[in-house]
Amino acid sequence: MRRSMAALGTGLAFALAFSASGPAQASTKPDGLIECYTDGAYGSLFWDGFKVGTTGEVNISLGLSDIASDGHHPQIRLVTEYYSGDKHYWPWRAYYDGSGSGYTWHTYAKDSDGMYEIGVQVANFEGNRLLNSKTCW
Repeated sequence: MRRSMAALGTGLAFALAFSASGPAQASTKPDGLIECYTDGAYGSLFWDGFKVGTTGEVNISLGLSDIASDGHHPQIRLVTEYYSGDKHYWPWRAYYDGSGSGYTWHTYAKDSDGMYEIGVQVANFEGNRLLNSKTCW
């Protein structure tokens, strides 16, 4: 299984390349937006043309905002689900510049086992300690 993630800069685009495994039928989800809130943090995931189990690329955007003056640091990550129902939790992306603002990452992900669902997980941390989180599909 090959997994890779590479940063392409700031802004609002995140591309995924998929490889399918298993007998799932490919169906296109409409372009969409997932918004996800947890105490002190807001995250968003936008996709364009996601197909279940696709081997093509999907453009997405990951955005993160610190919405509380609480001294904690929000983080966000992509979450994908395999045909089996197992989850792949991608690396966390952190924002440290304080409340009232945020950041967006341009990157791409590739997983030769295919991705059958995409979501986003938003959390608040104090150092390495997870304080609270929420996953939205």
